[in-house]
Amino acid sequence: MRTEMKSSPIVVGVDSDTEKRAALAWAADEARRRRRPLTLVYAQGDPLAGSSQDPSLPSWQQWRDEPHAEGNAVLEDALAFVEKRCPGVAASALLAEGHPAWVLAEQSHHAALVVVGSRHLGGARELFSSAAVSLPLRARSACPVVVLREDEHITRNVGPRVPEPGTRPLFVGARAAVRSRSVDRPPR
Repeated sequence: MRTEMKSSPIVVGVDSDTEKRAALAWAADEARRRRRPLTLVYAQGDPLAGSSQDPSLPSWQQWRDEPHAEGNAVLEDALAFVEKRCPGVAASALLAEGHPAWVLAEQSHHAALVVVGSRHLGGARELFSSAAVSLPLRARSACPVVVLREDEHITRNVGPRVPEPGTRPLFVGARAAVRSRSVDRPPR
């Protein structure tokens, strides 16, 4: 069951690479425009054996402490980025265990919008790779999903984004109806 749209946050998947902030920047700007809260989500799969620097066999709790500390550091950095870019936007963070597509799909039940970046995996890898997030998320999301390509300049501009001369935005959409079709070209 969805919550009332007025209080529903914009949810954004956060990448651990601080150079990949297009989705985070766009979501922060959109939260400011729509006057909605922003929820930053960093999802981690189960830690792999040997991920701890401690040579002794760690307990299950110790095994998770290191990745959780790293995840919290990623989220703190992302929250600082949002505060600098859009002061006054109510932002919160969620560190979750599980595949990012599944975690974000669960969050979509209480969101107005889910935003993720694109890793440019390509057709086959997007369909069959465990690294794929946007396609499985779009299939399971309870709200609209925005997938953003990583543009080099978007995070350097702290103000509103100005399109570069000669470029046009690309809009892609689909309806859930059986007879719908995707829009694959921008309007002319």
